[in-house]
Amino acid sequence: MELLDSSNKEMLKHAKMASGMGVCMDAAAEMNEQWKQNAANPREKCGVKVLQNTASKAEVQVSCPSGTKSHALITAESKDSYLTTSTVTGKDGKEMMIKARYRYAGTCKSDSVLQMDSNSPQCAQIKARLSQMDPATACAHAGGAEKAACVERMKTATAQLKKMCP
Repeated sequence: MELLDSSNKEMLKHAKMASGMGVCMDAAAEMNEQWKQNAANPREKCGVKVLQNTASKAEVQVSCPSGTKSHALITAESKDSYLTTSTVTGKDGKEMMIKARYRYAGTCKSDSVLQMDSNSPQCAQIKARLSQMDPATACAHAGGAEKAACVERMKTATAQLKKMCP
């Protein structure tokens, strides 16, 4: 993924980090299916409207009961390259625009939605962080059921980070 532009200046500062990331669409689709099937899913049910869907262009609009909206335009630049322009409007009416390029880089390396080259500087940072993520230390402040939940969250977070850098 290559972040080209954004109205969020903080996001632009971190654009270099995003350039080393891959998005596994198979994993994203699987995650979406799991959310749909989860009857206790607290996520609100948003309306999705496909405005255009051709071989070279797709346009989708999502409106949620909370008032948030998003609009995405995806254009095929070539067989393996897609340009996306997305606008997200919050409940407060503030808009955030993101423009990015996605390139097909082969099959997914793991079942994580976000993936990185295991030799990248980003993965080096993640691996360094993982070495410091000890559930016993991070959850020492908690007690009883809260401690058990904290340890579970730490284990889940650690597993997810490991999948990002296979």
